[in-house]
Amino acid sequence: MAPGPPWRLRGEGVVALARPEPGGGLPTGARPFPGPSLLVAATYVTSPVGPYQELAVARPVHLGYRLGLCVTTMAVDSTDSRSGGRRNWGFPKELATLQWRKTSGGPSLRWEEQSIQVSSRPSGPSLAVVVPLCCIQQRSDSPVMVLGALKGRLHPASIEIDMPAGSHLEGFAGRHCGFHLAGLSLIIGRGRPLRTK
Repeated sequence: MAPGPPWRLRGEGVVALARPEPGGGLPTGARPFPGPSLLVAATYVTSPVGPYQELAVARPVHLGYRLGLCVTTMAVDSTDSRSGGRRNWGFPKELATLQWRKTSGGPSLRWEEQSIQVSSRPSGPSLAVVVPLCCIQQRSDSPVMVLGALKGRLHPASIEIDMPAGSHLEGFAGRHCGFHLAGLSLIIGRGRPLRTK
């Protein structure tokens, strides 16, 4: 069985900034908040459940005065990551075949079942960053606020996202501004239940 929080993960990631994702899937009482959505592709070489790959989509939301990101799509290639993510935080993880590759141009991730390809081309100097994280998710028992933090070396990058027409994520197709995160270290804390009224 997958362990409870906190989870500490290390790896590498790619983040694309895109227009807001349409549709629902938000926690009870949460509402969309203006700002770009994020599409994140990552490979974790160490985690409480071993190495795995991940592709996630998150959009800005607010629940009352609380502001954070809500992960509305999350594909992983680890059954333990899937079960732990759903139980601990309400992340909508689904099993997928994901292939992370490193090329001379930059890293890429492919979601085989959906024919989605995320390719990055980092450029320019890197910058060491530490970023606090806050997610608002719908866990089985209640909406929860999930706090965490990431650090790594951030490179500006051009992100190309290819996918077939009719995909539920086709709004993300095309070229986007984004980042490549090398030496990624991520901590995900406990989910704190939230009141919706």
